Amino acid sequence: MTTHRSIANRALRRFLLWLLLSGIIFHNSCEESLPTYVDPSDLLALTDISAEVSGVQRSSLNIHIKGVNNYDDALYDTAGVNGSLHVLIPENGYWKVDLPIQNANITDATEYDGIVLTIAPNDTFHLHIIWNLVIGDTLDILPDFPISHINEKTGVKYLEPAIVKYWAEFSLYDQAGYLEFDTREYEFKGFYSDTLGVLPEDPLGIPVE
Repeated sequence: MTTHRSIANRALRRFLLWLLLSGIIFHNSCEESLPTYVDPSDLLALTDISAEVSGVQRSSLNIHIKGVNNYDDALYDTAGVNGSLHVLIPENGYWKVDLPIQNANITDATEYDGIVLTIAPNDTFHLHIIWNLVIGDTLDILPDFPISHINEKTGVKYLEPAIVKYWAEFSLYDQAGYLEFDTREYEFKGFYSDTLGVLPEDPLGIPVE
């Protein structure tokens, strides 16, 4: 004979089974509706950082940074370039400078309208930082390098080579992770001119031949 207790037990088991199945269906539907999570730090990758000297009568150190969009969709957001380029010259006084990396360092090779930075899939971005070898506002370190030789005609002083070490960390967007470059080395061959090629003047302002 079926008792009220056995009927109640069967009803309870059916109810629990219904709850279990409903939970599985709901869980699966939620998983299917959520997009795949991508770590912001995995969206972009650095491909190259290089240095070179530029200038006519005074050298500057140019650092070029290049990276690529690894994501399968375009990155499109307000530019929020923020970070630092660190330059270390161990010789001749152990000079070190920390240069800001910001929106102004985005080059023309990158799709940037002054507000929005767009990087298509597999496309590259470019940053360019220039250091004039002045620390702070007044400390010009070029005259402290040993001189290799002087061009008597132009007055330009060419310096002995010195090893420059540099590394960087920065982000391109507020929501993107930081990108980091390990330390690189570059043989810096600088130059400068005290007169910038202009003849000295006497007290009357007349060039001295």
